Amino acid sequence: MSAASTTLCLPAELWDRVIDCLHDDKDALMRTSLVCKAWTPSSHFHLFHTMRFHEVPFALQFIATVPHLVASVRSFNLSSTAPSTVLDLCTVLDAMPNLTRLRITSCCPSGLPPPCYRARPIRRLQFANCPGLSDELFDILGLFTSIEHLHFYMAGGPVSSQTQPMLCRPVIRKLSSSRTSLDRILDVICRTSAVGNMETLSLDQGVGTWYEVNQVAEVLDTLRSTLLHLELAPDIAKYLSETPGLLWKTMNLSQCEALESLNLSSYSYANIRVTLQVYLAAVQAAPPGLRTLYIHLHSLPPRSRWYDMDEPLSACWNDLDTMLLTHGRRDLAVTVQLRGKSASVEILRTFIAGRLPGAVKQGRLLVVETVLPGE
Repeated sequence: MSAASTTLCLPAELWDRVIDCLHDDKDALMRTSLVCKAWTPSSHFHLFHTMRFHEVPFALQFIATVPHLVASVRSFNLSSTAPSTVLDLCTVLDAMPNLTRLRITSCCPSGLPPPCYRARPIRRLQFANCPGLSDELFDILGLFTSIEHLHFYMAGGPVSSQTQPMLCRPVIRKLSSSRTSLDRILDVICRTSAVGNMETLSLDQGVGTWYEVNQVAEVLDTLRSTLLHLELAPDIAKYLSETPGLLWKTMNLSQCEALESLNLSSYSYANIRVTLQVYLAAVQAAPPGLRTLYIHLHSLPPRSRWYDMDEPLSACWNDLDTMLLTHGRRDLAVTVQLRGKSASVEILRTFIAGRLPGAVKQGRLLVVETVLPGE
């Protein structure tokens, strides 16, 4: 006689743990999902958490074919080169009640939403590689009551002088941009409910001229009462060797009465002396509430661009050291962070300690490292 078949029942929590361990291996996850029904809910969550479509009709077909899976979608990426309508996008959004992230690439849907459309909040909304982005941007922004993080990457296009009514003026908590004009950023801030609500502003590689510096000053003036965190990468710093404090005076940084943290990044191989002096000059212009100043150096320039590495200390270093001691409050943490190898960090630490000895000895200025993976 053959032994009676038995079914081994394991706790559902164990299946979930196994699924969590396998979620990066989609092929293995799909094979095991066909074997054990107990794995299906968890596998659906991992397999359909992020969906990417090149055309809106394909997304509509997916919704119509497997409606029971749509609730698992949390992140939706629309990468389309063909025109689509905001009306179709509304249909997609309505079918995904748990959606938290939306990314639109290349061709942005156009047209008006239904007048009775019910706007809702979303955690992250991103526009990437949309060079022709114009008024249709505000038709899409109007689909949401609040946006925790709005991000632009190469989202240019002309800014229209005509203001079209929006279905909803969303509250925006964080706005970040890279390779996007400040005209676009200012337009979004003024036409939404960002004023009075925005807490974080990140402008990556967008401040390279005095015109753009004045635009940043206008943005900061608009957000001065609520802005808590500011991230900048001012390329213009490399031109300010004689007047390191001019950037912050023109930008009127001190008007940001609620500002708590300022992050400054440098991606170029500019003169390390000029970069440090201009960035550290922000201490003198800092508003009273500023608690942290981070200076991120993504790489060190060649030794040929250190210039005064082996020269006697200039008066500007002495003035900067004195300024950090007199204007730098004890509750203001100033940190220089370098991404790279430990040897590079030691070179930078020695360079700074030799030129700003007072600030370093009294703990007003720290130099730390961010070690890259594999180094």
